[in-house]
This record gives sequence, C-alpha cells and structure tokens, in this order.
Amino acid sequence: MSEGLQTNKVLQEYARDFYIWEKCGWIERQKAKGKQISEKWAQSRRSHLERYIFPEWSLRKLHRGGGGGGGGGPVEYEKWLIGLSLANGTKNGITYSLNIILKEAKREGLIRYNPLGEVEPLANNYRNRDAFDSKELAILFPRNEEKLISVWGERYAATLFTLMVTSGMRVGETIALQWKHILLNERAVLIKQAVKNDNSIGTTKSREQRGVIVPGVTLRLLKTWKEETLCPAEEDFIFHGLGKE
Repeated sequence: MSEGLQTNKVLQEYARDFYIWEKCGWIERQKAKGKQISEKWAQSRRSHLERYIFPEWSLRKLHRGGGGGGGGGPVEYEKWLIGLSLANGTKNGITYSLNIILKEAKREGLIRYNPLGEVEPLANNYRNRDAFDSKELAILFPRNEEKLISVWGERYAATLFTLMVTSGMRVGETIALQWKHILLNERAVLIKQAVKNDNSIGTTKSREQRGVIVPGVTLRLLKTWKEETLCPAEEDFIFHGLGKE
C-alpha cells in the first residue's frame, strides 16, 4: 500500500465494514481458515465499534509512526476505557474488538505497531448471579398449581419456567426438548440437543448428553401440558411456537 494511504486513512474509514457479516474481509479469511465465527458474535463486535469506539476514535488516523494508530496511545486509551460506566468484562470485550482491527491494520502495513498490545486487561468484577432468594422463588413458583399458573399467566409458561428452575437446563436446551426426551416413569428428562443462534438444532453447549431427575411438580406440569397441547407426538417439540394454541 502507498505511504499516502498509510498516513491519511482514519479508523472509521478503515473499519467501515469490519464485523459486518458477508462484508468483512477479516471474517471471510477466518472462515476460510476453518475458524468458527457466528453472525451473532460478529454483531456483538460491531456493536462495540458503533456504540463506543467510533464515537471516540473514529477520526484517528492510522499511521506508521508515533503512537501507531486509531486507538491513540495505550495510556490515553486506558484512561478512556476506565472512564466508561460499564462492567470490566464489557470493557475487555471492547478492547478485544478494537485489538483485532489494529492487528489487521498492522498486518497490512498501515501501522508500525499495535498500541493495544501494551494495554492490560481489567479484572473481571463478576457479580453474584443468584437471581432469586428462597422467598422470591416461593413467590414465583408457589406449590399450588392454580397459583403457579396465575403467576405465569398460562400453563405453557408455568411449565417451561418450572422445568428450567428445577432442572438447571439452559434456554436453548429447554426449547429443543421433544416429548421423547421426557421419561415419566423414571422421573427424568434427557438433555441431548439445543437450539443454536441460527435457530438450528445442534449439540448442547458442553457437547455432552445428560439426564436430569426432576421433582414431582415438574412431572405433573409436563404430563398435564402434554394432554392439553396440540402437539403431543413423541417427535413434537414440547415448547413449540409462542405458547399460544
């Protein structure tokens, strides 16, 4: 590339199509190498650009000398990053998204070095993810079935969320359940598949199949829902559609 291009291109111009599905050359190259990149992942990275990086750094020039590129120097970048009112995990994600772009610019000879190579990741400030205490769970999942259905508005939702909370199943695993996976006599649920980001059916996140013993209240809800649903065949999905028959 010419020296003029190296000194005049700004970050937003260079990253105009970055992380845009079927437009981003970097993504196409990774896919050609056999790397697993999803459209949802790309959308998340693009969101970092549009919401945080472009508003602050879009007009920064990519150049071979000085600080090295679009994100400013590492001290300037870290000061900006720490000042964002976001969780540290999100901030690290923003840095990761920009780092890929600057590494690509360096590979193409647009910058001499990548300043983010000197930026240290922030400590993850994870919060306790226990969403409900015992009192809250008692309110959301009362023992009385009529009250339970009243809380959730319909049997479909009551069955869905009771199954999730009593089995520890992920959302994608629950939606992918078919009636053949419910073993009423064994009081168990077989977890063999999950719905992916593109709505296809694939393996579970761990790529392992497992069985879960569930309590009587969950089994009773499943049994009653099977009697009411319009899709009770063994191959039918238990929680099909939007729950409206």
